[in-house]
Amino acid sequence: MEEKFSKEQKKGIIKDIEKENRVPEKIAVAEEALDEKAQLKTEVKKEKKASLNKIKKSAKGKVIQFRRGRKTIHKRHFLLDVGASNRKEAEKFVGKHVEWKSGAGKVIKGKISSAHGNKGLIRAIFEKGLPGQAITTEVEIK
Repeated sequence: MEEKFSKEQKKGIIKDIEKENRVPEKIAVAEEALDEKAQLKTEVKKEKKASLNKIKKSAKGKVIQFRRGRKTIHKRHFLLDVGASNRKEAEKFVGKHVEWKSGAGKVIKGKISSAHGNKGLIRAIFEKGLPGQAITTEVEIK
């Protein structure tokens, strides 16, 4: 929803002010107000671009636990903590890829499937199951 005033629109606004027999100083004030509005919009656009650039391209997470029920463990499904404080922040990670690297250099890849609970945890499904030693280790989110 971008409003740009063309020169014709500015002239129309100025003519409307002149019809009301206002002094030229008020015309100048109206022109300045229009210019300030345009400047503010460009500043807001720059701030939005800067905030988008601040978003990390990769993030670190921590393996918390297998996804499990009372008596069942899903071997390829894991719960990860990525530092999100609530479900909305955690849902931003859905669809991203995850890599776990072992000490020997082995890499197991996975994908984030959904948020888990309301406290910012996420579920990830890996190609192969991670070993038990992977719990409390770091993963890289891309």
